[in-house]
Amino acid sequence: MNTPSTSPGSALAELWPLSPMQEGMLYHASIDDEAPDIYLIQQTQLIEGPLDTDRFRRSWAAVLDRHPALRASFHRRRSGETVQLIPRRVELPWAEHDLSGLSAEDASAEVSTIAEKERARRFDLARPPLLRLSLIRLGPERHCLVTTSHHLLMDGWSRAIVEADLLRVYEAGGVAAGPPPAGSYRDYLAWLGRQDREAARAAWRAELSGADGSALGLPERPGRAPELPARAVVRHSAEFTSALTGFARERGLTLNTLIQGAWALVLARLARRTDVVFGATVAGRPAELPGVERVAGLFINTVPVRVRLDGNRTVLETLTELQRRQSALIAHHHLGLPEIQKLGAASFDTIVVFENYVDPGAAPDARRELRLSPLEVRQASPYAITLGVMPGERLETEVQYRPETLDPGVAEETLHGFTRVLERMIAAPDAAVGRLDPLSEAGRALTVERWNKTPRTVDAPTALHLFGRHAARTPGATAMTAGGRSWSYAELDAWSGRLARTLAGRGVRRGDRVGVMLERSAEVPAAWLAVWKAGAAFVPVDPGYPADRVAFMLADAGVTAVLCGAGTAGAVPAGHRRIDVDDLAESALPPAGIGPDDLAYVMYTSGSTGMPKGVAVPHGGVPVFAGDPGWGVGAGDAVLMHAPHTFDASVFDVWVPLARGAQVMIAEPGVVDARRLAAHVADGLTAVNFTAGQFRALAHEAAESFAGLRVVATGGDVVPLDAVERLRRACPDLLLWHTYGPTETTMCVTRKRIDPGDRLGPVLPIGGPQPGRRMYVLDVFLRPLPPGVVGDLYIAGAGVAHGYLGRAALTAERFVADAFVPGERMYRSGDLAYWTGDGELVFAGRADTQVKIRGFRVEPGEVETVLAAQPGVHQAVVLARDGRLIGYVTADGEADPESLRERLAAVLPDYMVPAAVLVLDALPVTPNGKVDRDALPDPDFSARVSGREPATAAERALCALFAEVLGLDRVGADDSFFELGGDSITSMQLAVRARRDGMSFGAREVFERRTPAGLAALSAPPAGGADEPARTPVERFGLVDLDRAEIAELEAELGADV
Repeated sequence: MNTPSTSPGSALAELWPLSPMQEGMLYHASIDDEAPDIYLIQQTQLIEGPLDTDRFRRSWAAVLDRHPALRASFHRRRSGETVQLIPRRVELPWAEHDLSGLSAEDASAEVSTIAEKERARRFDLARPPLLRLSLIRLGPERHCLVTTSHHLLMDGWSRAIVEADLLRVYEAGGVAAGPPPAGSYRDYLAWLGRQDREAARAAWRAELSGADGSALGLPERPGRAPELPARAVVRHSAEFTSALTGFARERGLTLNTLIQGAWALVLARLARRTDVVFGATVAGRPAELPGVERVAGLFINTVPVRVRLDGNRTVLETLTELQRRQSALIAHHHLGLPEIQKLGAASFDTIVVFENYVDPGAAPDARRELRLSPLEVRQASPYAITLGVMPGERLETEVQYRPETLDPGVAEETLHGFTRVLERMIAAPDAAVGRLDPLSEAGRALTVERWNKTPRTVDAPTALHLFGRHAARTPGATAMTAGGRSWSYAELDAWSGRLARTLAGRGVRRGDRVGVMLERSAEVPAAWLAVWKAGAAFVPVDPGYPADRVAFMLADAGVTAVLCGAGTAGAVPAGHRRIDVDDLAESALPPAGIGPDDLAYVMYTSGSTGMPKGVAVPHGGVPVFAGDPGWGVGAGDAVLMHAPHTFDASVFDVWVPLARGAQVMIAEPGVVDARRLAAHVADGLTAVNFTAGQFRALAHEAAESFAGLRVVATGGDVVPLDAVERLRRACPDLLLWHTYGPTETTMCVTRKRIDPGDRLGPVLPIGGPQPGRRMYVLDVFLRPLPPGVVGDLYIAGAGVAHGYLGRAALTAERFVADAFVPGERMYRSGDLAYWTGDGELVFAGRADTQVKIRGFRVEPGEVETVLAAQPGVHQAVVLARDGRLIGYVTADGEADPESLRERLAAVLPDYMVPAAVLVLDALPVTPNGKVDRDALPDPDFSARVSGREPATAAERALCALFAEVLGLDRVGADDSFFELGGDSITSMQLAVRARRDGMSFGAREVFERRTPAGLAALSAPPAGGADEPARTPVERFGLVDLDRAEIAELEAELGADV
């Protein structure tokens, strides 16, 4: 009997809405219909037994008849809503291959090829069924079945149901035997509509209160295009599986709780957080629906799991609390993930899939004609990492990952680290979770010990001792040149000794601090030497600083006196003892007996409070870095002193040459540009140390000006690889050093040597630890991290500063007990880094510049690295302003900002793509040569607004909505939503607000149409009034409000394909 809404012979059996999980999958599957569909699932099974091919095919057709959800296709209504149509019959997509003539090895390879081709083919979601079968004959009683389906149709539980039905139908002769399933997927969709959504929202809002999400701290892999996910798999022993299940049972825990607890500990080190959030799939089959356990369809949902890790709580306490919180949320698992994520920062990059369902192949019936056994299941995921867990007699775990995001070695280590956490949890349930280390003993030995075996190469306690040796051995050698004059080591020794006696005569004693307020000149090295010989520490102060800042620094440092010249004496505040640098005693003062623990200097750096903080640096670290023969600097070399003496780069400029018996060549006042650099080289300059900004500018604009130099060092900020390669092409014989080191650890602590002819990869490391230094990459519980995982960089060994003057709390926060060497301290740098497999470090940005974009924590330095790697880009900086990422670049020629954004979108998640990229002639720099981020201009999104006024009511409404969502005064009819600062989240906001105003389109249409004019064609509200077609709720269509005309349209659309 036909209903009023169908026509005789209609192909349409039912019409359903989408579940929340289907809506999310459909959105992701539709964004890019050219790329591989991440929601394809493929299962390869071995079939053993006398297979009747025709009966097997008929059996599959009968299974599709029994389960309506397997026949679904997906269509968009006039209103913009997507619905699923269930036809009465579908044609089974079937292919057969005969490989029985091939060897076992060749047949296996060909099966893989067939499966790979099927996996690469997308489904047309409007043409059912979204399932393909390939039967492959291997021998008389051996076949392979490759089943490729779309995840929109069914979950893992449903695959087990389908397989069990298939075998029953086959044994019944290929005809469906017995009654159809008691329930239908339609019943589940109706059940969803009856749930208390407000109660669920309240529960999830409370659970996620205060959460920040857990974006992974994984280094990007420049040059890698998006790929289908790869995977690493571990099949555990039966003994280990039994130990896990026994542990859980004895303590009233589920195996899933153990899995989630262990993953939380692994995720804590990947995300550098103790409050972690990850996704978990839940079965979603409500017990109150009769027969739901035998219905095929997509019942699963993804929900966030939040775990707060207290490093001092025991394993058992942590697991028990996790299970309690998760149990309380079971009643609210029906709420869709997009809706949950609106209630709190529940964004995550990883998901746990616990395949907890009965596998009919697990207990084969000996009476059956056929035996089906799984060979491989392949399914993708939109998440960076998916942890799959398959319970059974032997637990199987796999990590599925995106190769463009995660190195295969890191994926393997993540999976094995997860296993180690499980082992250590059940072995020590009363241990503190912060002490459960996912790293193997071998991995710990490698990163903590082997790569930190860097013995000291200098035996002097201070740099002053090294200088004294050269003054005694080679007194006539040139120590310093400036303004056309030179000083030998003996002359500089005598000059500084006489000034030291003056200081002593004016009351300077061992342990005092002496301000040094001088312009760049020969007096600076002489003053530093004199202060040291008097047993004091120097405090460099720029006489050009504002008077208030000068007064603060001198008072904060508690200086005994201030060394100054005739031109700078007026900048010394009243009340301080002035000592003229030209006031020399008749005789030299013998050096005081200073040692490595005595204070050498106080260098002021910017502070978060707005006032500078003084770093108290002892003598011990200066000879370790400056006197190291590895720099390749020695007698006959000249090193340029050009950095302001208030900047710790000047410590390199002065002490590397004086500690190595070379000369300090003092640059004249002003910036060292290409012309001046070439002039210094002509005067005998052989080595120079530039900040990253100076190096980039000179390498790009005048690489030839480096000609004649032997050694160039650069660091202090991100050094563009393009600039390095450009300089090497211009000056192929140069020895280059890429250096890293905070003021708090005495200048350079790591360095990367780049010899002529060395090949560089896509990322430029900062090198390994210098002699006497130790570098640790640690997680939030101070556990060492394996290569490839970004963590907090800690620095130990020689050169660690005493702390911050007068800042006991800040010192205690940043200078902490060495986690690996008792009795010593390590400095928490605030920088992020990761080890390479070769024992070198890669700088990965600042931990304290992390920002939250659309609920994700983003490290702008990570985006900078990818932006800087784009062709033609010289330098890149990324900032967060007003909740958006903004990129700034200098580049060759006329760089196109939108092209840069598109290239970033190809390798970064959309929330990490800057809303705007500004191309500048040059990036502003601070006096110390670093990028002045505060001086970068704000983007003017309003400048992108076109002049065309809206021409229709729909265009006017959409222009107003664009402006409302994007926070602009006005928007033109032809303006692109994304060029004005929109993103995927705001595109959804736009669609929601448009629906509120009677227009209907989705986020996908915003991506496709982009402008108010483009969307207006989709958005005209239907005419209302007396002519509106009557709505016809019919039992089979009652879940979707339809009129007769639209049902006819959908019938016609479906009828063309089935």
